[in-house]
Amino acid sequence: VYYTGAQGDIFVDRFTVSADPDVANTASDPVITIQHRVNANHNGGLLLFGPDGMLYAGIGDGGGAGDVPNNAQNIDVLLGKILRLNVATLPYTIPAGNPFAGQPGADEIWAYGLRNPWRFAFDVPPTGAPQLYIADVGQDALEEVDVADASASGRNYGWHTMEGTQCYNPSTGCNQTGLTLPIIQFDHSQGCSITGGFVYRGAAIPEIQGLYFYSDYCSGFLRSFRFSGGTPVDQRDWAFTNIGNVTSFGVDAAGELYMLSASGRAYRVVKQ
Repeated sequence: VYYTGAQGDIFVDRFTVSADPDVANTASDPVITIQHRVNANHNGGLLLFGPDGMLYAGIGDGGGAGDVPNNAQNIDVLLGKILRLNVATLPYTIPAGNPFAGQPGADEIWAYGLRNPWRFAFDVPPTGAPQLYIADVGQDALEEVDVADASASGRNYGWHTMEGTQCYNPSTGCNQTGLTLPIIQFDHSQGCSITGGFVYRGAAIPEIQGLYFYSDYCSGFLRSFRFSGGTPVDQRDWAFTNIGNVTSFGVDAAGELYMLSASGRAYRVVKQ
């Protein structure tokens, strides 16, 4: 469970099942705590087990505007990162392959240069390598989706050197060497805060198999693309019932897709 404490710090705790399979034990085992007290936004907030069985956590850059401390590019802090942990036993251990394990930089980091990853997803296609999709919320201009091979460690997604494909700090002439740039972006005439989803791998709507779905908190649209040959193809903007501010996506055990609304409701994506 990933949650924000009363003072703003980020906590990841582990709960176990009680004798009743539908009830958790109230006592938890702390996994990791990340200090995040200066600003009350950009906390990230997603946990996923990857195809490799490791636990991944998306952490925001510490909040405020412009990442003034440059947390996202600082490999000695955990803010503005995706972390990768082995939680088979606690305390967690550092998995083999983490890019900064045993050298300068925080051992937990898997990827960096993120502003507020909301949210990320793994896809394991029927053929080919697993992929990692990251929807990263922009500052004033651009929202983005990044895609990389799930086994590619140490990717730098650019913030706050860049916002999307544009220079941010400095505003012109920024050094893009070594940065992984987004494959999809949209400006703030279309939305204000991207909400990332999942690649559809369900069976109920076979014609959308392999499409990655995403939305925007303000606009509430539903869009998708297929990642093929390193580029987004088959980009679509779907007509669907307006559900208001889209806060997140989910998938069930059968791979069917759900959307969550700020109204407090969950909606299943179905074929009309």
